Amino acid sequence: MCHRALLAGVEQASMEETAECSEAVGVDVLVHVAGGFELSEPVSTLNRESWMRMTDLNAWSLVAVTQHLVPAMLVQGAGKVVAVPARGAASGAAEM
Repeated sequence: MCHRALLAGVEQASMEETAECSEAVGVDVLVHVAGGFELSEPVSTLNRESWMRMTDLNAWSLVAVTQHLVPAMLVQGAGKVVAVPARGAASGAAEM
């Protein structure tokens, strides 16, 4: 079961499978490097669906992974979560 949870990823493995796996093998560090950007309409015409798609891709993906693995870190009394943001977020540009 542990291998299935690791290979499937948290979206396909059940919360119970992922939690059992992370507690069985331990989790020392979670590094979140997923995310992305989609050029879309200007903010003055931005629709909610576009905003939510970007929020899900970047912010919610961190929450979804973290909520599955942090409980194992709490059980073992230690662990780190590292979120690596997009380089472009550090310096905005026109039409982003």
